[in-house]
Amino acid sequence: MRPVGSKYLLEEPLGRGATGTVWRARQRETAGAEAAV
Repeated sequence: MRPVGSKYLLEEPLGRGATGTVWRARQRETAGAEAAV
């Protein structure tokens, strides 16, 4: 896992497009709730 700022830990890429990548992430402060970043 890779930290992003102080809020998210990136787990794996979900998709890629012309302008960026969407990652599956876990929120650090909400007991590991999943998020897409």
